[in-house]
Amino acid sequence: MHFRWPRLLAITAITVTASTSAASASVSPSVLSQWKRAEAAFAPADNKWSAVIESSTAPTLGELVKANNAFVPAVKAFDSALGKISFTGKTAKDILALMALNQKEVTVLSHTTSVKGFESGLVPLVGKYMSLQGALSKDLGIPAAEIIL
Repeated sequence: MHFRWPRLLAITAITVTASTSAASASVSPSVLSQWKRAEAAFAPADNKWSAVIESSTAPTLGELVKANNAFVPAVKAFDSALGKISFTGKTAKDILALMALNQKEVTVLSHTTSVKGFESGLVPLVGKYMSLQGALSKDLGIPAAEIIL
């Protein structure tokens, strides 16, 4: 697995969920608007990091560490923004699960000493992110393919 798996999983997730109509949101329009603002602020850093790890040529360890170090503050800022939104019920639990998963990701990103170690640390998180993407789609009432995690 040399950095092609994130794209493959993303395509799979989009293919499986894009045709699924979003359930009615269990959050208020104000909460949904705040989510979208937090997500929009996070998206540029996510896109930049994803471009490095999904490159057609595997990045060097140095490139990977540089990308990870630049991405960690964005993940933390995203979590901070989410923590300020008044989610309730199941949505609040899903957001807490996302924030906990993001902390695991930050640990992997912050301690990358080899490409193989990075892959082995991140791969187990991918399925969990996909599950949360589906849950948050239902919670927020938007298609899973539009949720950036």
